[in-house]
Formats: sequence, C-alpha cells, structure tokens
Amino acid sequence: KPVIATQYSGNTDFMTPTNSLPVGYRIVTLERDAGPYVKGSHWAEPDLDHAAELMRTVYNDRALGRRIGDRAREDIEAGFSRTAIGSRLRDYVSDIVRRQPGGPGFTHPGR
Repeated sequence: KPVIATQYSGNTDFMTPTNSLPVGYRIVTLERDAGPYVKGSHWAEPDLDHAAELMRTVYNDRALGRRIGDRAREDIEAGFSRTAIGSRLRDYVSDIVRRQPGGPGFTHPGR
C-alpha cells in the first residue's frame, strides 16, 4: 500500500519520495499539553491541503499507488529485513570490538 505521512521524525528513516508520499509540514510550538507532549514542545503540523492532494493523487492514479507501494516493500525488505538489520548490527558490534583495548585494529588514543 502507498504510505502518506508527514515528512518528519522517525518515519523519515525509511520513507523516501520514491517509496512513499511525504506530506509537507510546519513546526509549531504546542500551546497546551497534548497527550504525552507537554506545552512548549515542538510539533510537525502537517499541511492538510497537501495530504488531501496526495490522497486524491493515489485515488486517481492507482498504478502510481501500486508502484510506490511495491517500491516501499522492496526498500523495507532490502534495508530493514531481519537479515539486513542483523548484518548492520553485526558490523556495528564488530567495529566496537575492534576498538577495544587489545582488540584487532585497536589504536591507543593519542598515539
């Protein structure tokens, strides 16, 4: 399915203009508490006209929606599957081990 979501925060780790339909926004300061967000926090206020336009676009162009959804599936499988995440985690841990004193490739700071 094609995803339409605000182009802000954590979802931008996996949402791109080629695999989703990012919605424009403006940053606002909350004037009162809203759920877990306290007054004074910053919020990405979505552009509702833009969101509605994107909804109309995928409604009127079902093939576009399918292409975007297919690309999203491919991107998630390639970058966020258990295998992909496991590989990145293995590389990250290996890098930490290499940097430990006495580990292979360890360089003493200042030398």
